[in-house]
Amino acid sequence: MDATVWSASTVEGRVSQAYAEYVAACKRNNESVVLIRWLASVTNKVAAETKTQHDRMRAAVFLSMACLRKNFSSCGLIPDEESLRKAAYHCGLYFNALYWLAGEAIQKKQLLWKFRPKCHLLEHLCLDHAKLLNPMQTSNYSEEDMVGRIKRLAVTCHPAQLGKTCLQRYAWHACATMAQALDLRIVSHWNLETLAPDVRDLMINMEVSTFEALRMMYASAEAVQKMRADLGRALELHEWWQGGWMGACEWLLERRDIWEGWISLKSKCYAGQGMQEDGVWLTKRSLNATVTCSLCPAGRYSALLEDDLGATAVCRPCRRGTSQKNAGSVSCDACEDGHKADQEEATHCQKCPQGQYQPEFGATKCRSCQGGKTTAVLGASSEGDCICRTGRYLWNGTECLSCPEGMDCPGGSAFPMQLSGFWVEHSYVEGLSYFSVFSCRDASRCPAGEPGQCNVGRTGRACADCFRGYASDVDGSCKPCDALSLWPFLLLPIVMLGLLPLLVAASILMSRARRVAVSIFIVCVIFGQLVVCLQSLEAIYQFEISWIDPAKAVLSSLAIFSLDIEFSCILDPQSHVVEYGSQLLAYPVVLLGTVGFWLLARWVKRPISFNSFLNLHGVLLVALLTAMSLTVMRPFQCRPNPNGLHTMSTRTDVICWSPEHGPLVVLASLGILAYPVAILSTIAFLTWKYPTWLRSGGGLEVLEKYKFLFGRFRPERYYYALLLSAHNMVVALIPAALVAAPALQVGIMGIVICMKLTAQSLLWPWRIDVANYNDLVLSTALLILLLLASPLLRLNQTDTSFLVAVLLACVLCILPLAALFTAGLAVTVRLRPQSKYDAFLCHHKAGAGALCRFFKLIVHKYGRMNIFLDSDELDDLARIFEIVSSDTRCVVAVLTPELLQRMWCAGEMTSARKYGIPIIPLYCDGFAFPDEDCINKIESVWTEEQQYTLTSHGIAMEDIKATYRHISTLEGYALSRHSSLEEQERLVLDVAAAVLRGTRRADVAPQGSVSSARILLCSTEREPEAISTVLILQQMVQQQLRIATFRVRSLKDIAAASSASFALVLLSQGVLEDPDFALQIGQMRAQGLSFVPVNDGTFQFPPSDFYMQVEEGGVAGLGPNAGRSLAKAYQALLGILALPLTPHASSGILERRGAQLFRLT
Repeated sequence: MDATVWSASTVEGRVSQAYAEYVAACKRNNESVVLIRWLASVTNKVAAETKTQHDRMRAAVFLSMACLRKNFSSCGLIPDEESLRKAAYHCGLYFNALYWLAGEAIQKKQLLWKFRPKCHLLEHLCLDHAKLLNPMQTSNYSEEDMVGRIKRLAVTCHPAQLGKTCLQRYAWHACATMAQALDLRIVSHWNLETLAPDVRDLMINMEVSTFEALRMMYASAEAVQKMRADLGRALELHEWWQGGWMGACEWLLERRDIWEGWISLKSKCYAGQGMQEDGVWLTKRSLNATVTCSLCPAGRYSALLEDDLGATAVCRPCRRGTSQKNAGSVSCDACEDGHKADQEEATHCQKCPQGQYQPEFGATKCRSCQGGKTTAVLGASSEGDCICRTGRYLWNGTECLSCPEGMDCPGGSAFPMQLSGFWVEHSYVEGLSYFSVFSCRDASRCPAGEPGQCNVGRTGRACADCFRGYASDVDGSCKPCDALSLWPFLLLPIVMLGLLPLLVAASILMSRARRVAVSIFIVCVIFGQLVVCLQSLEAIYQFEISWIDPAKAVLSSLAIFSLDIEFSCILDPQSHVVEYGSQLLAYPVVLLGTVGFWLLARWVKRPISFNSFLNLHGVLLVALLTAMSLTVMRPFQCRPNPNGLHTMSTRTDVICWSPEHGPLVVLASLGILAYPVAILSTIAFLTWKYPTWLRSGGGLEVLEKYKFLFGRFRPERYYYALLLSAHNMVVALIPAALVAAPALQVGIMGIVICMKLTAQSLLWPWRIDVANYNDLVLSTALLILLLLASPLLRLNQTDTSFLVAVLLACVLCILPLAALFTAGLAVTVRLRPQSKYDAFLCHHKAGAGALCRFFKLIVHKYGRMNIFLDSDELDDLARIFEIVSSDTRCVVAVLTPELLQRMWCAGEMTSARKYGIPIIPLYCDGFAFPDEDCINKIESVWTEEQQYTLTSHGIAMEDIKATYRHISTLEGYALSRHSSLEEQERLVLDVAAAVLRGTRRADVAPQGSVSSARILLCSTEREPEAISTVLILQQMVQQQLRIATFRVRSLKDIAAASSASFALVLLSQGVLEDPDFALQIGQMRAQGLSFVPVNDGTFQFPPSDFYMQVEEGGVAGLGPNAGRSLAKAYQALLGILALPLTPHASSGILERRGAQLFRLT
C-alpha cells in the first residue's frame, strides 16, 4: 500500500487525477445505485449505536438521503480545472468522513458480534481501513480495485490525518483514525452481511430514480439559496451540508410510501437467527411489537419457517444425540463415537465416562462394560476398550473379579500377585482358575511375588515349614541346621539338670537352716515373678500386632516357655501330631527325670524329703501355668484367613476343624484337663481347705507340702495364690479366645493387668515387701508395653470395631455409675447405725488378760465375731459403761478370783443387768462365788472415790449387789486352763455359739502329734496366765509361720518330738523355781533344740549367784545331782536375749512383737 505523504507541489496533480477517476466511476454506473451502496457503509456506525432493528433502519434511510444530496451533486456537476482546488476541500471532507465512519462501524461490529465475516463489495472501504490498522492480517487483499482508488483519493484530499507516522502506529494498535487516543480497537475482516442483515436488505430494496434524485437536489438547492440570502457567503460550506439534510428530510416526509417499502418486517429473521419475545424463543411467527430477531444461542439451530408473510427463521433446540457449540448455527452436529448427548439443547457432547463406551454416532447414552470391567480413558468407542480396573483381575478371560485380600491386582489383563505376608494357593477346578489366600505367621516368610512363592528353604501351606534339616532364620528364610539350631532340644536335659540344685534348695527350705532358706526364698519369689511376667509377654506376642525389632526378636525368643519351637531339624514337615504330642509330654518327662533323681538320692542314703520334691514341682506348675495353658490352647487358637478358612495361629499350614486338625484337638482337650484344669482345681481345693488345716497341728503338717502355694503370701492373704493362678490362666486364654477380635485382645489384656495391679496394691499379698514392689513394677511395665504396642495393632475387621465401640460405651457408662455407687456407699456407711459388739469380755486384766486374748484369737480362728476387748479399744474406755448398755449384745463375765472386787468390772456387769444385756458367766480355775455376807459388804472393798465414780455413772451399790446375786443364779461355763488345747478351744466355741444364739459350733481341729512338730513351746504350769500366754504364742506361730507347733507338758512329749528344731520358752514370774519346767529345759537342751526365750513382762532375771545356787542345791524338789546340768541349761536359756511379748497389749503390738520373734525361728 502506498502510504507516501505527498508534498504541496504534487497535491494539485494528484487531486486532479483522483477526481477524474471518481467522476469516471460515477458516469460508468447508475449514479443513484453506486452512491446509495457506498453510503450504506455509513449506516454501520448508526446500526452499532442504536437499540432496535426498526430504529436502525429509519436512521439508515435518513442518513443516506442526507449524504446523497451532496455527493450526487458533486458527481453530476463536474467543475472545471480552476474549481478543482475548491472542490478538493469538499472532496477531502467527504471521503475522510466516509473513511472514518466505515472504520468505526466495523470495529463496533467486531466488539458486538464475534464472527468471522466474508468480504463483499460493500465492505471494501472497511477492509482498506483494516489494512491500515493491521497490514499483516489483510495483506492478501488486492489494492487495485475501486476501494483502493477511493482510498488514494481520500489520502490526497486529506493527507494531514493519514500521515506515515500514524499508519505505522496503526500497525502496532497504538492509534485509530479520527478516533479518541485511548480508544484502542483491533479491526478484523468480519462478515457484515451476517452481522447486519437489516442494512443489507435496506441496500437491496432502496433504489432512487433520477426523478426523485432531482427532486431532492432541487429542494436542497432552494434551501441553500434561501440560506445564502439569509446568512451570506461566509457560511457557504455549512449551508451546503445543511441544505442537503433539509432536502433529504423533505423527501422523506413527502415520499413515505416509497422508502417504507425498503424496510423489512420486524418478524423477518435470517439464517442464524430466530424470533424471540420477552426472552422466549417462538416456534411460529408473531406480529407483536415486542418480537425481535436474535442470534440462536449455543445448543440451538436456526430453522427456516415459511408462511403467508414470507420466509423467516426460528431457533429450535438440538435433539438428543446432537449438539451445537456455536451461536447462529443453522444445524446441530451428531455426537461422535465415544460421546453422548442425553438431553436436548446440548452445547457439547459428553465423553463416555470411565467404564462405558459407545461405538455409534449420534448416541443418547453409552453402553456399560460387562463383567466388572472398566475403561482406561474417557470417551471409549469400542467394547475392546473395556479392561479390568485396578483392584480386579481377569478371571478365566471372561469377567473381572474383585482382588482377594492379600493379593495385588494392577488391573487390565495382568496376572494378580501375592502381597508380602500372604500365601496364595493357585488351583484349577474343571479347567477354571481359583485363588485361595492364606495369612502367614510372619510376613518375612511369604515375600511378595507370584502366587505360592515362599522364602528360601520354606515349603508347605502358608510357608509354615522348613525342609527337613533346615531351621528358621531371622529373615524368615530357612538355613541348614547347626548346633545353635538344636539348642531347644537340649533344653529338656538342661532343665532336668537345673532342677537338681532346685531340689537341694527346696530341701534347704524345709530344713533347719532358716536364715539361709529365707534368702533363697526371696530370690526364688523374685525370679518366679519374672518368669510369670515373661509368659505374659509371650501371650501378648501372639496378638495381631505388627511387632518391630528389637522387641520382635526378644519376644519371639520367649516362645521357648510354651515349647513353641520348630522340629524341622529332626522331623519331616507336616508331622503335626508328633510335634504337638512331644510338647505336651515335656513336663511328664521332666517329672519322671526328677522322680528318678529323687529315688537315686534315697538309694545312696542322701534322701530328699518328699515335701521338698512336691514343693519343687508345685513351684514349676504354678510358675509355668501360663505357658502350659498357652501350649494346650494352641490348637484352638484359630484365626481367619482372607479365603474364609481358619488356620492355627502358630501352625498356619493346619486348617482348623479339618481331618489333620482333629488329632490335635483331641490332644489339646486331654492337655487342658491334665494341666490348667487340674492345676487350677487343685489350687482352688487347697485354698478352700487352708483355713481348716491352719487350725490344727495335723493340718499344718499338710501345709508343709504346699509351701510353694501359700508360703509366698501373708497368712491373711493365703487366697491370693488362687487369684494369681486364675489371672495367669486368663492371660493364657485371651490370645485363643479372642483371636478373631484383635482389638479386644489388647483391651481385655489391659483390663486384666489393671485388675491385678489394683488387687495387688490393695491386698499387698506377698510375704516380703520387696516382692510386692517387684510385682508392681513388672505389672506396670507390662501395661506400658501394651499401651506402646497398641498403635501397631492390625485392625481391619468391622466386627472388631463394633465390639470395641460397645466396650468403650460400657466403660463410659461405668465411670458415672462408679462415682454414684461410691458416693451412695459413703453416705450409707455414714448414716447407718454403728454395728454393736457381739460380745463384751468383762475380765480382771491381771487374772484373765491373756485368757481373753486367747478367747478372741480362737473365735477369729474359726469364724467372725465382733468382740470388745479393752486392750484393743483404748480410745473408747471413757465410755465403757455406755458401750455395755448400748453397743453390746452380750457380756461374757470371765470370773476369776479378783473379778468381783474390781470397780470397773462391777460397773460393767451392773450396766448389762440394768439394760437387759445377757450375761454369760465363764468360771475359771480358783474362782468361788462369795456368800451373802461378802456381797452385802462389797462397798468396803472400794474407796469413796471409786464409789463416787460408780455413782456418777448411775450405778448404786444396791445395783451391784443385785447384779452379783443375779449372776450367781446364771448357768455358765467352766474353763480349766490346764486342759488340752482342743478342750479349751471347744469351750471357747461353745461360749461363742451361746453369744450368737442359734449358730452351730464349729468343729475343733486336732492339735496334731508332737512327732511332727517343728517348734516346741514350754512354760510353767503353775500360773494360769502363763499357760494362756503360751497358747497365744502357739496360735500366732502357727498362723504366721504355718509350721506345726506343740505345747509340751511332760518329758515324754519332748522325747517324742523328733522333728523339732526350736523351743519357744516363755519366761514368767517364778518359772525358774518350777521343777517340771527345769526338767523340760534340761531335756530340750540334751536333744539339741535351739532356745528362743520370750518374756511376758513379769519375769525377773535372777542375780549372778543364782546359777551357783542351782548347781549346788538344785531347784525345789530336785536334788543336787541335777544341779550342774540344770545350771548349764539355765545359762544356755538366759544367755539369749529374751524377746518381749506382753499378752495384755493391743493386737497391733502383739503382731509387731510376733514379727520380730518369727524372724529368729
